[in-house]
Order: sequence, then structure tokens, then C-alpha cells
Amino acid sequence: MPQTPYDESQVDFDSWTAMGVDAVVTGKISQDEAGNYVISYQLIDIVRGQLTQGRQKGFRMGNWC
Repeated sequence: MPQTPYDESQVDFDSWTAMGVDAVVTGKISQDEAGNYVISYQLIDIVRGQLTQGRQKGFRMGNWC
């Protein structure tokens, strides 16, 4: 793996393309003011060189919100 990007700005498209990779998923887990976990992720299209989708989910004490 050429790198460990956490968002689109950190993706080296040329390195991933050289490996034959079509898409990369990046993301992070953070905690909000209420103590709930927030999972954010992005699907990055390496072939087109662009972000295709970004989502965010909340997680509270074993339940998805």
C-alpha cells in the first residue's frame, strides 16, 4: 500500500493508479460533544481522480443513529 490517506486531499492518485487500484475508501472515527462516536468515510474514484461519495454515521452505546 503506497500510503494511508485519511481524506481526499492526502490521496496520491498516481501511486494508486500504478498499483491498478480503482477506488480507495478513507475515513475517521471521532467523538461528538454528547459522547457519541461519529464515523465519517469517503469513497474516492482513483480512475477519475475525484471524490464520489462521503457519508457519516453516528454510533451510540451499541445503536446506530
